Amino acid sequence: MDCHLNKTPALVKQWQLSKHYLNGIGCYECHRAEKQDIDALAHNGFYIRVVISPKVCGKCHVQEAKEFVASSHAHTGKYVYSPKNVLGMLVTGMPNNFAGCARCHGAKVLLDEKGNRTFPK
Repeated sequence: MDCHLNKTPALVKQWQLSKHYLNGIGCYECHRAEKQDIDALAHNGFYIRVVISPKVCGKCHVQEAKEFVASSHAHTGKYVYSPKNVLGMLVTGMPNNFAGCARCHGAKVLLDEKGNRTFPK
């Protein structure tokens, strides 16, 4: 945690204001991964996952996970890059996109090291 305190103090501060922190839940409880996990990343002698999936959240938040699985958000990974969605964006343009997903997820567009857009949030 000391490394994160020095390198990403704002992230640590955000976590310290969270309900997880207030209830004694540390980073590793959610970010823990096994070596064989597809998303495992070796990090300071541990294996972690950077992105936390709803499946991980569901280990403690059972009811919330059930509600998520029943929502359209649980299936967006299949939809976002589908030909139907891409064609829809081409036909209706960005204003329609901003009225949909981007209303919540499009606050900031970042570029990766190759200059490609990343999908925020």
